[in-house]
Amino acid sequence: MEGQKPQQTARKVEYLPPKREGIDRYAQQVCEELAQRYADPSFRERKIIDGLAEFLHLAGKIQARH
Repeated sequence: MEGQKPQQTARKVEYLPPKREGIDRYAQQVCEELAQRYADPSFRERKIIDGLAEFLHLAGKIQARH
């Protein structure tokens, strides 16, 4: 019919979380910044950095699924 707009179909967008290496680097940078800002060297501990990286990785996976 004249004057009608063509119907647009919704495109599916797939979210992919960042690669693990990028998350690990980001966690390292964040923890270093926190250690400097709060003068607290415990933020540089491997278990703290790894814990933050794991949390960010999990959050990214959850976001990708929903």
